[in-house]
Amino acid sequence: MNTTEFAKHCNVGRESIYYWIRAVNCNPQARVRKRVEDAVGQAWADFTGPTDIWETEEEPFAIVLREMIDDSGLHYKWIAKKAGISVPNLYNWCAGLCYPTLLSLTLVIEVIQPHLAHTKGSIYVKLHEAMLRSM
Repeated sequence: MNTTEFAKHCNVGRESIYYWIRAVNCNPQARVRKRVEDAVGQAWADFTGPTDIWETEEEPFAIVLREMIDDSGLHYKWIAKKAGISVPNLYNWCAGLCYPTLLSLTLVIEVIQPHLAHTKGSIYVKLHEAMLRSM
């Protein structure tokens, strides 16, 4: 189950789930908490996050991309400028709110690859596999 499916299952907004992933200890609104508790059959305090439900060992696309960018040591603004994409788009991809087109992803990889200890091919494969798992 991916984040969108989990949000639908709990009858909450997708953004609530994405925020929860980034800040597991957040205190959501009472109605959101109630919906999630009803959907998973556990109290909010006993539930460590949506990853308990997904039971996946693989990281979603957003996390893989964010880690690659962090490992490169480059700033999001600089990457976006060099790749010719908007900064908000790059942030949205790294937050898991949407996915880049193949062209946009290629441009980002071209910018960050020289700053990583991986070949372009291995970066493409890792991101492609992560994207397929996330969709």
